[in-house]
Amino acid sequence: MFSSLAGLARLAGQLSKLRRVVVAVLVMGLIAGVSPVAADDHAGEFSIDSELLDALEAVGLLDSWVEVGTIDPRTSLVAVSGGEIDDLRDQLTDQAVELDTVRVEGRRLEAMIVSLDELDAELAGSAQLLAAEIAVAEISLSVIDSALADAAIERYVRGHVTAPVGDDLEAVYADATESTLVDVAVEDLLARHEEFLDYIGSKQSGIDEIDAARQANAEIRAEVRADLDELTPRWEQLEQDVPSLLEQLQNRRMGAIVDGLGLSLVTLDAYLAGEARMAEVYPECGIRWQAIAAIGRVESNHARDKGGTVSATGQLSTPFLGVVLDGSIEGTATVLDTDGGALDGDGAYDRAVGPFQFLPGSWRSTAIDGNGDGVIDINNMYDGTATVGVYLCSRVSPLTTDENLRAAFLTYNFSNDYADEVARWVTTYDEFDLSRPVIDGGDVADGGELGGASMSN
Repeated sequence: MFSSLAGLARLAGQLSKLRRVVVAVLVMGLIAGVSPVAADDHAGEFSIDSELLDALEAVGLLDSWVEVGTIDPRTSLVAVSGGEIDDLRDQLTDQAVELDTVRVEGRRLEAMIVSLDELDAELAGSAQLLAAEIAVAEISLSVIDSALADAAIERYVRGHVTAPVGDDLEAVYADATESTLVDVAVEDLLARHEEFLDYIGSKQSGIDEIDAARQANAEIRAEVRADLDELTPRWEQLEQDVPSLLEQLQNRRMGAIVDGLGLSLVTLDAYLAGEARMAEVYPECGIRWQAIAAIGRVESNHARDKGGTVSATGQLSTPFLGVVLDGSIEGTATVLDTDGGALDGDGAYDRAVGPFQFLPGSWRSTAIDGNGDGVIDINNMYDGTATVGVYLCSRVSPLTTDENLRAAFLTYNFSNDYADEVARWVTTYDEFDLSRPVIDGGDVADGGELGGASMSN
């Protein structure tokens, strides 16, 4: 007897679950099918990926991480599991460390080349100055040589002219004096000639030393240039690889599961993006991501019910379709086709579509672009979360109290059981507190309280 009662209880439970699965007729034509509750869904404490943070800070990539990432800053460093991110993070860290080392060495070599070029230019300038000084000295020397030539002619002429005779002592004295002056001038010119030759020689020696220094400098520069040329290909490759690895790690993390929450990071980010989008479109609404996430949890188990996956851009791997609304399932209405099968692939009857189970007509009248890609796709999580926000905020506002939230949930599916279940999930997700850790300008800081309603059902 006990066994029979237990069997009946299980059967009743299965029937009750089936009733929640079926799609009920919504006010305004929205269909909401309640999905079975997965045992692994939970919400706990938010935690930072300390290993990722340490790695990024150690190699100076925290700013780049924030710049490359497109997700909500509150989750830039949220701890996640799975997705094979550990190996990729280690690879990123290793290559970033290598890049840092290569950059230091490469910039050192570049600086050396600049210094050697500056030294060569300085030496060349000094050689030019010396050459200019030699040129000036050679002009002076040519003047002296010309004067010596004139003195030699004067001596020659005097040696072939008859000297004064007789009692003309004054003439004799004058001639002797002139000869003496010529001799003195010649001696002075010869002395100056030697001085200029020595001066020019010393300057030429300086030029020769400079030429030798420039040659040595050129040899050193050639060696440094060769080292830089050898280093450059690896440097350039790392400059490409590290940003690429950053982006790969970002994308890989999007598919990983957020520690303490049980959702993939891209799913969480989509809910946060929906909240942010509503802050722009309906700033007075105050809807929080937990409310949108609770709808997604009940409607499709965050698009996981049919075994599909969500890409890093929020795109479902396969279209998410509800049951055919032909009235054949108890508890569902008959809804004739309204879109020619464009969204649901059924030209006879409508089906709820996407992770948030919109009817085609409701989607067309409510949908907005949630990720700014210019496309509104019912099977994209970002577009879906934003559209859920529009639907709820346009019907009940503000959504900052438990009472108003419940009223909004009832517009989504006019069922107290449905509203109760969604409210329970809001309370569950409230336990995952995103108000503390944020990324602000590349720094890890404490964020202010997010505020808003928290369901207490």
